[in-house]
Amino acid sequence: MIRHTHAGLHAELAGTPGAARQARDLVREAVGEGHPFGDDAELITSELVTNAVAHTRSGEPGGSLVLAVRAHPDQVQILVRDSGGASAPDWSSAADPDGEHGRGLAIVIALAAEWGSQATPAGN
Repeated sequence: MIRHTHAGLHAELAGTPGAARQARDLVREAVGEGHPFGDDAELITSELVTNAVAHTRSGEPGGSLVLAVRAHPDQVQILVRDSGGASAPDWSSAADPDGEHGRGLAIVIALAAEWGSQATPAGN
């Protein structure tokens, strides 16, 4: 379900591998062509959604996640709410330089002015 409001875009996505591509497309639509942070917003969203699908209950059969995007001329706000996992996101682990995984949160940290996570009763 996708809702466009005066405040931005709100979508519930299935927790499948295709969710990252769908989320990027939605961010592109919400932000619009030529936004100074559009490319970074797409990349950040892709990393957050990929992590949600890979590391939380959102990626289990029947799982889902929520994407909310608000675009302003000088910033983009992105919220990805997953179904919780066993632990909080760990950005401190060093990625294997030759590995294919493990750089997602480092990319988010490098590109985002602010970022964080919040535990809920359903999990971290």
